Amino acid sequence: QEIFEILKSLLGCLLYSLEFLKLSNVQIFGHLNNELGQFKNLLILSFWNNSILGPILESIRNLTSLRF
Repeated sequence: QEIFEILKSLLGCLLYSLEFLKLSNVQIFGHLNNELGQFKNLLILSFWNNSILGPILESIRNLTSLRF
């Protein structure tokens, strides 16, 4: 599945409560988009061993709670 579709589906219900997003080794692909920067309470983010392409976006700065 494309990473954009996953993030878009999480926005509606988990925007302010999502703290852990571990999508490692699940065969996701695509480019990161600015939706990622909207998850303000995200502590852990893991996309290890997938096919995500492109640069790390400026919106990653919005993830001020991010620790890993």
